Amino acid sequence: MVRLGDLERRVMEILWVEFGSELTGREVAEHLPGYAYTTVLSRC
Repeated sequence: MVRLGDLERRVMEILWVEFGSELTGREVAEHLPGYAYTTVLSRC
C-alpha cells in the first residue's frame, strides 16, 4: 500500500475539498503558503 507524504496529503485534501472545480498548481500553492510554488507544483 502506498502512503502519501505530508505535502502530498495536504495537496490531496485541498483538491478533495474543491472537488468538481478545476484548480491550477498556482491556486493549490496559494493554500500552502509555507511551501514554494515549484515544490507544490511537483506534487500536483
